[in-house]
Amino acid sequence: MSTLITPVTPVTPVTPVTKTPITPVTPVTKTPKKLMKENNKLWREIHQLNREIAIKNKTILKNESIIFKTCEHEWEYDKNCGPYDRIKYKCTKCNLWKSNSMYR
Repeated sequence: MSTLITPVTPVTPVTPVTKTPITPVTPVTKTPKKLMKENNKLWREIHQLNREIAIKNKTILKNESIIFKTCEHEWEYDKNCGPYDRIKYKCTKCNLWKSNSMYR
């Protein structure tokens, strides 16, 4: 028996964060020193993006906590939950799960 998983928010297409186009690298034209420099730059960008993701995740958690406390919930049984899922109810207004511990 398979369950259908629906996304909580509308899915938007992923757009590249950097302005540089992604092109295949031809190692023949670049020296090892240039490749090392490029890799260092790419790693710095990856770390910066990971920091931005962590900040956005914290903001989402804070927002969900406020929403959970202020929403006048109307709980509905989620038919897509399995028999062993801990939380089986979702609010029809704010789309959050019925669990105080998730939104502290």
